[in-house]
Amino acid sequence: MIDNIKVFKLTYSGNLEEISQEDILTSFTLFDILTFYLLNQRRMYIWISKKAPQSLKSHIPSIREIFLRDYPNLKILRNFTVEFGSEPLAFFEAIEISEEKYREYLNELETKLLPVLSGINRLKDEADKNFISEKYEKSIIFAQKIIELAKEIDDKSLEINLLNFIEEAKSRAKAKEVIDQIENECRIKMQIFDNLNKAEEYKEAHKIVMEFRKKYERDYNLLSISVAQELLLKDENMLYNLRQEEQLLKAKIDVLENEIESLISINKLNQAERILEENKSLTDKVIDKEITNKWDSLRNNYLKIKELKKKELEELNDNALNFLKKRNILKAIDIYDEIIDRLEQFIE
Repeated sequence: MIDNIKVFKLTYSGNLEEISQEDILTSFTLFDILTFYLLNQRRMYIWISKKAPQSLKSHIPSIREIFLRDYPNLKILRNFTVEFGSEPLAFFEAIEISEEKYREYLNELETKLLPVLSGINRLKDEADKNFISEKYEKSIIFAQKIIELAKEIDDKSLEINLLNFIEEAKSRAKAKEVIDQIENECRIKMQIFDNLNKAEEYKEAHKIVMEFRKKYERDYNLLSISVAQELLLKDENMLYNLRQEEQLLKAKIDVLENEIESLISINKLNQAERILEENKSLTDKVIDKEITNKWDSLRNNYLKIKELKKKELEELNDNALNFLKKRNILKAIDIYDEIIDRLEQFIE
């Protein structure tokens, strides 16, 4: 039987924990949800105990998906949900346990709990209610009280159940603390983003969002946090609107590029510099690197040519001075005439 059946306990974190007990009967408790998978029939039975808390029941719709995720090589042809008190005969036949032994075992468990059952039920309800409403610290306090009662009646399964509950509550409390931190930080970033966007400081606004994403998106699904989703959406909308404007700007830069290159080719550097100076703030609000790189490349190209022309004039001047030293006045004058011609071209 053991070779044909896999038994799992549903944890409060929504995972399936395989039970390695040889006696399947002792797997049943008053507070757990169990999953039985029959390998030869490819069937799954989900068993819900008499007092299973709502925090566990909320995971039931996902059990099939969780199982297939963890055991991709196993197939499920049919699955059934079985609640305590309404188990069909097919269920007992599938797990090869007599209904009589099953009823007897669970009745003994309930009898054992009877002296403290009302207290456990009340505390269980409080623990579960606080767990669902994300008041994890309070839910842990109630769970610890149940553990004390479980120890009184020496119920190890209930004690283990509650220890798992506390572990998950602590884990969620820590996660909630981080989410609260993300939400608070996001609200601050949102205010800064809105102010920068209003001031048309688009690069800085986008940078704020990128830094926020880099900090958190690897470890957390930001789209599942509403305020973070809102910030990301605002950034996307800003970028979309900018792309429309940047397409027009790109076309303008193409025209200016042709004009500047044409002026440089005929040595009208003064006019080329004037155009660059008049449009120096053209890309201040641009985020598209391709556009800013193109404009920077155009300006850098102009500066290189300007420096080259400057060196050429310095060399001509040095040549003229050498001819003056040799008292070759006419040759020196010819060179100075060439320098003047070039300078006139530059400033036209």
